[in-house]
Amino acid sequence: MNENLQFLQALKDVSDEDFNEDMNSISLTGEHEFSDKFNRKMKKLIARQKKQYFRFVSTAGRRAACIILAVVVISASALSVEAVRNAVYDFIIKIFSNHSVVTTESGTDDGYPTSIEEKYYISKLPAGFEQTQYGETDYNVP
Repeated sequence: MNENLQFLQALKDVSDEDFNEDMNSISLTGEHEFSDKFNRKMKKLIARQKKQYFRFVSTAGRRAACIILAVVVISASALSVEAVRNAVYDFIIKIFSNHSVVTTESGTDDGYPTSIEEKYYISKLPAGFEQTQYGETDYNVP
C-alpha cells in the first residue's frame, strides 16, 4: 500500500493545477469497496477454480491447438522426405461397385510383366474328390 501512496504523491507533484484539484479530491487512505455483484462473480470464479476438472477444461483449447499444430508439422515434415511423399502422392485406390483396384504410379513397377501368361490350376485332385465345375475366362481359371 505504501508504494501506491508514493506513486500518487509523485503524480500530484508533477501534474498541472487543474489536475491537482482533481487529485486532492481523491482519498489516499480510503479503501475501495466492490459492489455486491462483483463480489458474487469473484466468489463464483474462485469456487469454479477449486473444482478438480477446472485445470483440464481451462487448457482444453490450448491442448487442441497444440495437437492440431503437431499434426500439421508432422505432415509437412513427412512430406519433405521423397520416399514418403511419393508413397502418399502416387498411391491411388480406385473403388468400383464390386472390387477395388490398387495401383501405384511411382515407376517402381518397371520391368514387370503386365499380364500373366501361364495359367495355374489344380491339375490333380486329392483322393475322394471329383471336379464338378470348370470355367475359364480371359482373367482367371476358377
